[in-house]
Amino acid sequence: MKITLEESTTEVVTLPLQKIVERILSENNSVESLQKDLLLVVIIVLMMENGFLPMENGVEIENPIESIDFKKIRSWRSPLGTYETIFMLNGVPSIPIKVIMSPLGAMVMINASIDVFNGETYSVCLPISKYIVSPQASSVPMIFRDLKHFSFMVNDKVVAAVKSRVLSYCGYPSASLLGLPDDLLFKILLYLPINDVITMRKSCKTMHTVMDSENLWHKLFKRDYKQYTNSTNGSWMELYKTTYLIDVDTARRTRQHRAGSLHDHMDYSDFMSHIENPFWDII
Repeated sequence: MKITLEESTTEVVTLPLQKIVERILSENNSVESLQKDLLLVVIIVLMMENGFLPMENGVEIENPIESIDFKKIRSWRSPLGTYETIFMLNGVPSIPIKVIMSPLGAMVMINASIDVFNGETYSVCLPISKYIVSPQASSVPMIFRDLKHFSFMVNDKVVAAVKSRVLSYCGYPSASLLGLPDDLLFKILLYLPINDVITMRKSCKTMHTVMDSENLWHKLFKRDYKQYTNSTNGSWMELYKTTYLIDVDTARRTRQHRAGSLHDHMDYSDFMSHIENPFWDII
């Protein structure tokens, strides 16, 4: 029975992982960096399961399950201990994806960067020993733990986002929000309350850029403030922010005058924390 990386257990792992790891262990005479080498193999297998093909010198590696060995894994490792591999999505050779695995003590940072899109990068940081628990175990499956969690995290934060971005660029449909045309995404956002819109904007760099659209914030302003006839020569997002804060402050003062409640003051502070959040500038 064919299983995926996500379905792997301490008794059986997906066949590509089994074959590559067996070859690496048979060729490796040292345990130095073996844990990190094996984690790179897991990443490679996960990428292949999602339709990405490993490349070398600008050319697809033929039959990677049979040809990736200890020597090749170490050739992708720099003197500083980082690993760099190149992939392409099957059928899209013109958009190489650079995957960099950077060990950081007990953790490892996995970055997928797309130079064609101005170095657009998707990242996740995970503990190495959570997944590679016993590099010298008596069987390959016993080396690994919780590959389901690893697959979920890397797929969610990196692989799915990269695949969606490439497919969207090429005009193919994608199940991810990032793969939707902007006008359709805006229609969905108009069904959300403003706090959820702001949370979506903070979710990733791409969403942050897309949701800076003046068209979107004009529509949100018209949706939420039909009673206003304001027009602006500046930013509709700034006008929305200003109007919202005036409305909230007015309502807070009115309700406190009537009941002395602190509830509305808390709502106002919560929104301010969204609007003024410094992380907006770096996401």
